[in-house]
Amino acid sequence: MRFRSISFRDLLAEIIDNRGRTCPVEENGIPLIATNCIKNETLYPSFNKVRYVSQETYNYWFRGHPNPGDIIFVLKGSPGRVNWVPDPVGFCIAQDMVAIRANQNIILPKYLFALLRSRKVQLQIGNMHVGSLIPHFKKGDFEKLILSIPEDLTIQRKIGDIYFDFSKKIELNRKMNQTLEAMAQALFKSWFVDFDPVHAKANASSDADFDRIAKELGISREILDLFPDEFEESELGMIPRGWDIKRLDDLSKVTMGQSPNGDSYNYNCNGLPLLNGAADFKDGILIPKKFTTDSKRKANHGELVFCIRATIGLLTYTDTEYSLGRGVASINAHNLHKELIYLGLDRKIERLKSTATGSVIIGLKKDDVESINFVVPNDDVMEFFHLMQRSIFDRIKINTSQTQALQKTRDTLIPKLLSGELDVSELELDNVTH
Repeated sequence: MRFRSISFRDLLAEIIDNRGRTCPVEENGIPLIATNCIKNETLYPSFNKVRYVSQETYNYWFRGHPNPGDIIFVLKGSPGRVNWVPDPVGFCIAQDMVAIRANQNIILPKYLFALLRSRKVQLQIGNMHVGSLIPHFKKGDFEKLILSIPEDLTIQRKIGDIYFDFSKKIELNRKMNQTLEAMAQALFKSWFVDFDPVHAKANASSDADFDRIAKELGISREILDLFPDEFEESELGMIPRGWDIKRLDDLSKVTMGQSPNGDSYNYNCNGLPLLNGAADFKDGILIPKKFTTDSKRKANHGELVFCIRATIGLLTYTDTEYSLGRGVASINAHNLHKELIYLGLDRKIERLKSTATGSVIIGLKKDDVESINFVVPNDDVMEFFHLMQRSIFDRIKINTSQTQALQKTRDTLIPKLLSGELDVSELELDNVTH
């Protein structure tokens, strides 16, 4: 396979930006995505804390807008992060990033996307940025970034398609998990926050009312009959009669992380994978950077782990045994309460953040975690809730496992294809992403 070296700028047919100025924003309108919406872990931009622009601003303020199949490239903060522009687009881009359009006479868009995502190119960009506090990769420096690409566009197309197909499957699993978790949260909110079945039963006056209520709530009459029909006072306010308020340490064992000896850290898979904090959590998947042979505290497979320092509240389940660093804690929940604790914690993140302390890096103490209160129903309701949620979380775990396998295969295979170490013509393309 023959390669040639060419500057990043010469690979582009067009660069679209918004002139490096803050545009006027509105309460609603067309979404304006910023750099926080661009992540290398996702295929498309996310709509995270977006602002909006009016149709007039969209039409006249910007120099141009991304087209489907363009690539969003971040210039400031974490330079080099890229996302693919979907079809339809549905947004405009803020400052500190640009949309780039490949010169398809030289390089195909999906190949360029895979190349920019590669570790080698990400390191090149990281070594070129300027700024001691906020890193910048200037648009004027695009010519200084030299990339090596195959001359044969057919080879580019095959490699780009493989990378993109992997990424689409990973994105689909991610969206499926978001939908599943939203379903789980909706049921939790209905039963344990709004107490919908209890309120409905309190207002019912006939057997026909109970049948109608069960149907409206999407549950059987058998389940509805397990709920009380009145409330009582508690330390958390009014809760269903006969239900309890319990601390997290009543429902689980909490293990706070502790830093291993620094000399034990390694990148050679010696010992246990180390969870230190937010950098090891990526969209519900644990991706530890380091290993340690000196584990002080551990989390077993299937335990809940969450961040307790700096970026507080990220949480997910473990897929294997991990060493727990100082920035995380694990929760080994009693079987019936696993989903209740996960969903309840997820709703308490903002309150937990307000209790964190620290002069430099804020964090939660053990008592902050163990004293978190939960509304716990009678055993019969708890068992039905666990059974209903278990099927959802089992599906989430399957999708997560598939995603991890896809990511591992993609991130092992693509660098070898990009470098020419592996000849793409030797692959059976129909089987690569299945």
